[in-house]
Amino acid sequence: MKKLCCWNQRQSSSDSSTSQRESFPVPGRPCWSTTSLCSLRQLRNYKAFGKIHKAALVGDVATVQRRLRLGKNGTNDRDRNDRTILHYACAHGHPQVVALLLKWNCDIDLRDSDNSTALIKASQYEQEECLAILLEHGADPNAMDNSGNTALHYAVWHNNTSMATKLLAHHADINIRNEDSFTPVILALIKNNENLAKFLEDQRKKIQEPDELDRSSKKTSNEKDKVKEEENRMFELNELISSSERNSEDCEMFSHDTILQLIEQLRRQSKDPESLVKVWCAVCSYKKSMESTKRNCELITERNKSLGNDIIALQKERSQVEIEKTRLQLELCNMRLTAENSELKAAIKVQAKEDGQLPRTPSEKVKEEIKNQIKLNQSLIQDLDEIKERNSELEKEITRFKNLCSMAKDSDSHKSREFTQNASSTTHRENDVVLNLRKT
Repeated sequence: MKKLCCWNQRQSSSDSSTSQRESFPVPGRPCWSTTSLCSLRQLRNYKAFGKIHKAALVGDVATVQRRLRLGKNGTNDRDRNDRTILHYACAHGHPQVVALLLKWNCDIDLRDSDNSTALIKASQYEQEECLAILLEHGADPNAMDNSGNTALHYAVWHNNTSMATKLLAHHADINIRNEDSFTPVILALIKNNENLAKFLEDQRKKIQEPDELDRSSKKTSNEKDKVKEEENRMFELNELISSSERNSEDCEMFSHDTILQLIEQLRRQSKDPESLVKVWCAVCSYKKSMESTKRNCELITERNKSLGNDIIALQKERSQVEIEKTRLQLELCNMRLTAENSELKAAIKVQAKEDGQLPRTPSEKVKEEIKNQIKLNQSLIQDLDEIKERNSELEKEITRFKNLCSMAKDSDSHKSREFTQNASSTTHRENDVVLNLRKT
């Protein structure tokens, strides 16, 4: 049995080559970490890979029959997912292919990679006609897949009373539990199908009546202790239900982990469906209160967000008003200064007319002197730059002249050395000539 481990509904994904599965959704957000129910997705996810398997998938009876007669395939041939031809025919609702395969004596209870039989596939995909044919030919109604679910579990999950009736008529076990200890009755209650739950409960009571008569005659000495334990457990269940039915403020007293631990403890102790149903009711009540709290929080959050946007808009409007106010104040100050300047100019003109001429203010004289001084400085700087340029040119000329002088000296010394060498060589030649003449 898996533990109660999550309150957020989640889906389990598998490869596209295998059947798609998803968890038992409980009404609302909270969910048990239940075993996955196959086939709650679309049929296109249940794909075939072999030629005869594809023919069975689309209901091509002629192709299936021809390949069987030619011996190209056997009735129990599997594809790479261990699915037989019968699996695809039942999953996609082709009773003629199912009847043909049964006529060829196929194995009706072979299992695929999910440990599902053809009957389970027919129940998963609500193929009632195929399911009826399989039951008439002796298919096992209590075969369980890897999740511990039987064909009756899936029929109840789909609220298919007709299929459930057919399965019960062929001795399907109404008390069988999957890996999460869910019986078909509990699933009917989870799906809020009271009529189906009542029908299943009546069938269960009919089955249990002989057993109850036998158990009533075999009471043991520790019966009082068991009754006391049952009363304590029921008291805890009632407390949990009453606490979970309070408003959201009362629900805040219990932490999330505390509620989970309490429910898991009660689920372990409870073996009868009524106790499990009470646990589910407590979970649903707690879930509703939590959802109500969440909705209120969302409304408050949205309201706060709206108020925040309004505040931001008002702040922007206020800043614009302040900017406009500052601009108007500046315009007013400029207008006042302009008026004062015009009044001063008018007074100065009147005074100048009275004096006969417009006097130059000291400020204007100072300005003219500063301008003249600036012009003088600029002319001096320009003259200084010209003098510097001339000096640099003179320095270059002097350097060039010095270089020429040194070159002239070097050339004179070289010429004197050459002249000396030439003179000495001439003297040697003359001596040689004289010696030759003497010899002759």
